[in-house]
Amino acid sequence: MATRNKKGDAGARKKRLPRRHSGSVRSARKQKREAKKSGGTRERQVITASEAQEGRRGIILFGAALSAPIVLAGLLLYIWTHLGVIRLGYRISEEKKVQARILETNRMLRLERAKFSSLHRIEALGKKEIGLVEPTPEQMVIIP
Repeated sequence: MATRNKKGDAGARKKRLPRRHSGSVRSARKQKREAKKSGGTRERQVITASEAQEGRRGIILFGAALSAPIVLAGLLLYIWTHLGVIRLGYRISEEKKVQARILETNRMLRLERAKFSSLHRIEALGKKEIGLVEPTPEQMVIIP
């Protein structure tokens, strides 16, 4: 069977090289160890393309199975911390409302204290309700 090459030579035959599968399952070290165990003869295993593809698929599935729990744990950690931040935000807003109420109560109590401790008010109440009058100079006693 004569085939033509790119230049157009009619009589040249192409040499076929054996296929090498880059996705072989066994490593070179394992093959060497097995060759030593079997008495030094080295047998070459032939792996079909479908077997190599199955091996790659298995490695991919193993990697996915290994990384899925890690990704899931990271996602759960993110959600847990995010919900914690939201809860703390609600708690802070509630505490701010409580603080505003306490500050308003404090302001009202200060005004009330200032009102009740005013000397003019005490003097007016004393004159009006009890009937107190200003003391005369003879009634005053000065203590040295």
